[in-house]
Amino acid sequence: MGGYGFYWLNLRLGSVNRLNGLLYLTPPATMIWAFFMFGETIGMFTLMGMAICAAGVIILRKY
Repeated sequence: MGGYGFYWLNLRLGSVNRLNGLLYLTPPATMIWAFFMFGETIGMFTLMGMAICAAGVIILRKY
């Protein structure tokens, strides 16, 4: 419920495009959570995927 409420709060404060751009951060956040909670390994492809997600968020925030 907290995540859903936070989504609607951000939607009220910002634009739809900016908020949907932040959804690209879901896979990197899940990967970091799995690393700390379950000891998952972080490989080269994982880091490249995180960089792509970060670049997408940066590009969307500029426009």
